[in-house]
Amino acid sequence: MDPQRAELMQQAIQFLSDPQTRSSTLVQRIQFLEARGLTNDEITRAIVTANQSAINPGYNSYGSAGPATLPGQNPVH
Repeated sequence: MDPQRAELMQQAIQFLSDPQTRSSTLVQRIQFLEARGLTNDEITRAIVTANQSAINPGYNSYGSAGPATLPGQNPVH
């Protein structure tokens, strides 16, 4: 993924995870993200990631709990 798209996705996830944003309707949140240039697929992925993060604060975008690490790295605690 292009670094600009990755940054836009990260911003979308932060936006969707914000408690004040969660008080808006899903339609309003989607419209806001569409206006910022996210695709339907990116919006869907951001919503899923934000929801997983809300349920499990250790969730990362790779779908596992805990901090993301590369093979051979020790997780930071």
